[in-house]
Amino acid sequence: MRTALTRRRGLYVLLTLCCAGAIYFYPFLSSSISWMREPKFRYENRTAVSLPFRWVSGEGGGLVLEKPEVAILPAPLLNTTLVVSDHGSSFKLSGEARSRTLRIMGLTDERGVLDDGTYPFTSVGFSCGQVGTSKSSDMLAFYCFSTDFRYSFNFIGRKEYIPEASEIAKQIIR
Repeated sequence: MRTALTRRRGLYVLLTLCCAGAIYFYPFLSSSISWMREPKFRYENRTAVSLPFRWVSGEGGGLVLEKPEVAILPAPLLNTTLVVSDHGSSFKLSGEARSRTLRIMGLTDERGVLDDGTYPFTSVGFSCGQVGTSKSSDMLAFYCFSTDFRYSFNFIGRKEYIPEASEIAKQIIR
């Protein structure tokens, strides 16, 4: 009788730990399932884009992709996001407008700021602005333009996800 009671308590403890773990890791589980359902999509019904693991559609204007944090405790504000804006094929910046746009971003020329953090973007020719960093965490933020200024990319997130975001951007502009 005592053994059955001990087993039942052990089962309750295990069940409680499993439920607590599932709740704690809900962002990871949810984004994994969403990614498995839709690891590829067509951007603007023309370009096939294959998403890296756990990158899912987010909310907002334009194309918003995000990679949620693994656990609930870090605030959802710490999710990594990539916002892509397509200004259209007819979007042509004049020399003056291009210079003004670069100045607004704090850039002196069309190569952008050559920063180690943005290297995956600048290595393919994107013009990227200064990298903003958070003192309290490893979060980065920067803004990039494609070579023809048609696409803009706004990255906010963890440094380790920059190469994945760059791969997404490369697929979009091809």
